Amino acid sequence: MPSIVLSVIAASYTAIGKMLVLGLVGVFCCKYPKRNPFIPSKMIAMLSRMTFNMLLIPLVYTGLASNIKLDEVSKLYPLIFMSMGVLLSSFTITMSLGYILGFRLSGEKHFIPLCIACTFPNIVALPIIIFPTLCEYGVVQDLVKEDISTEDETMSLMDVCKKQTNAVVFTYFCGQSIILWTVGIRVLLSNKVNVSVDEEQEMDTTIQHDVSIKKGKCGAMRRFAVSMKDAVLEVITQPTFISLVAGVITGCITPLQKALFDTGGSLRVIGAALEGLSSAATTLLVIVVAASLVAKDDLKEDVNKQRLVVDGQDVDEEIDLKLSNDEDDFSDENKIGESDRRGKLSFGRYFNSLPSRDTLKIHLWQIMSRLIVTPGIIFLVLIRLDCAGLLDFIPNIAKLVILINSAVPGALVIVVVLEAHGFADEAATVSMTYLPTYIISVFTLAMWSTFGLMAFREDSGMC
Repeated sequence: MPSIVLSVIAASYTAIGKMLVLGLVGVFCCKYPKRNPFIPSKMIAMLSRMTFNMLLIPLVYTGLASNIKLDEVSKLYPLIFMSMGVLLSSFTITMSLGYILGFRLSGEKHFIPLCIACTFPNIVALPIIIFPTLCEYGVVQDLVKEDISTEDETMSLMDVCKKQTNAVVFTYFCGQSIILWTVGIRVLLSNKVNVSVDEEQEMDTTIQHDVSIKKGKCGAMRRFAVSMKDAVLEVITQPTFISLVAGVITGCITPLQKALFDTGGSLRVIGAALEGLSSAATTLLVIVVAASLVAKDDLKEDVNKQRLVVDGQDVDEEIDLKLSNDEDDFSDENKIGESDRRGKLSFGRYFNSLPSRDTLKIHLWQIMSRLIVTPGIIFLVLIRLDCAGLLDFIPNIAKLVILINSAVPGALVIVVVLEAHGFADEAATVSMTYLPTYIISVFTLAMWSTFGLMAFREDSGMC
């Protein structure tokens, strides 16, 4: 037993250490040489966009297309609903802790953005780096032995482990993408909608109550239908979601899958190219995320003209169009004032302008919610469900994936969306929480990985 414990600890810290080293490479490249860094701050937006379009989309596609089969879909699709349950739990925990800790800022306009940012973790860049290293260890390979299919018997346990973790990670990512773009973004921007509604009500006080009663139900249903249509379109037009669907379809069509990914396949040249792009994505994603975290002070944000894409989500040109439409409602004087304010605002200056007590409170709240309390509760729930036999329908390694996904730090896409819609102050407040959260996550991820590897073994004795 002591040898197993040491092996588990070694596996966890090696996997997280790999992520740390890649992150340090990103930090170094963004800062040095001082006069001409390898990754200039002004180039991070372009590099992020390139990473998304050239590397991340192939990674998502091949992660599913080469790793799932038609008979395995029944074991994987429940993970979509489980990911939604984890996100709901995370949001509830974050809001509850915010109130318990007495979190307050001026007008509480930062509260909802911080809750949303803490709810959605970076479940592509980090897990894709962590799990291949974990799969090199026998204590992790033990988790996949019972799920080996007949076709996988010729593969090594390490290859089977990588295959299963990739399929689980991207299936989980599908559920998170659906919730993010249908619910998360709309809740994130609800403050802006509420303010607009209040202003309209103050300007137009002559509307009769009986008219509003007659038209209220029809108007509410119409707004709900339009909102649902926009939500569905938002999801199905996301490049990552399209690549997810294409990957599942390819994986379910066995002849096409073999032609792309089997040695000697008729389309192997295309499959090999996609795999090459995917391999580069896993490394470059972490480097870009780390570089973006330390370069915030140097970035002059102008999201009306360019997109910053990180951690597997795409903020497409529709955001720019929505922003330009929103700005049409303001006078030229307001436009100039808003533009001038945004141009002068930098993350560093905003960080320094906040009272130290509020800053410390925000960091404490976000770190506890994202890295400690949420994964702790998810861990206990997984143990309880596993002991009751309610998780027998999913791959055994999926339990570890769910736990680690609940413990990774937040996705930077929230900052991008806030900036794109003109929430400069909220974006600055959210962004300042990422650097300490990512640094501390190096230790907390290793801790949760160790707990998961010990608890989900058949001989763990947890039940």
